[in-house]
Amino acid sequence: MNTHLPPIMSLRCFESAAKHLSFTLAAQDLFITQAAVSQHIRNLEQQVGAPLFVRHSRRLSLTEQGLAFLPYVSQSLTLLADGMQKVSLSSTTGALNISALPSFCSRWLVPRLWHFLEQYPEIEVRLTPSLQVVDLAQSDFDLAIRFGLGEYPNCDSEALMSDNLFPVCSPKLLESMKLANKSLASAPDLTQVTIINDFLTTNTSWNTWLRAAGYPALKLKDNLSISDASLAITAAVSGQGVTLARQSLVGEELANGQLVRLFETSIASDYGYFLVTAKNRPVSEKAQIFRRWLQQQIVKDGNLCPPLQRELANSKIETDN
Repeated sequence: MNTHLPPIMSLRCFESAAKHLSFTLAAQDLFITQAAVSQHIRNLEQQVGAPLFVRHSRRLSLTEQGLAFLPYVSQSLTLLADGMQKVSLSSTTGALNISALPSFCSRWLVPRLWHFLEQYPEIEVRLTPSLQVVDLAQSDFDLAIRFGLGEYPNCDSEALMSDNLFPVCSPKLLESMKLANKSLASAPDLTQVTIINDFLTTNTSWNTWLRAAGYPALKLKDNLSISDASLAITAAVSGQGVTLARQSLVGEELANGQLVRLFETSIASDYGYFLVTAKNRPVSEKAQIFRRWLQQQIVKDGNLCPPLQRELANSKIETDN
């Protein structure tokens, strides 16, 4: 019994030529020359000890031996490919590529990320902060963390957490207003200051908050808008105005006194944080490990970032900020 196995390329040439019944089409399929396909088939036939094709003048046909051999070759190549994919997906070595919002990265994820790296030192994390909604199906990213309504084309979304919104400002601003015999003691006092919006806390969110606070007709000076929520918070810290902040992003500033929460009234954000993966490929073991770790971190911050409690599936709006 001949136990010397033929080269993988010879088997691939045989399978492709059997599929197309053409050495020319097999060559195109495998990106090699027709002569190379013919040589691989001849070598394989010599090793098998029997002809696998009948060469007609303008076409090929499989011999009886070729027909019998084909299912074994196809099954073996499929099993090998499946095994390679499984080993690759189950590996925890190598890079884990993550796309996430700059605000979420800088104010929530990065301060906690050292815990993940300490627990899983074999996983290299490549974190790309971006406001752009990356095409996961056509990129090298394993996953993305997005702030929106959870419906992204060709992707699977898993709800991570929702958020609350409430007005904050810096003690610097309060002190400057005090010196000018002004205050921010009640919602109508907000008309005296600049309102700092990020692109998601625009008039709509402020109007919702004002209704909840009992002042639906109040008009605010929203004359500073910033695309990045983190920069809007930085502007508030520097005393430039009041921003309607996400609770998940201002925990540290509230704790260290850089920001002050102005009023007890808060509203639930229309949007939530979602972990997003591409539908066209399996989730790698590295990404699954990170997902579990991320969920554990969110549970620890349950008071700051309450779990999603509303139905998002019927909404058609998408965002990322």
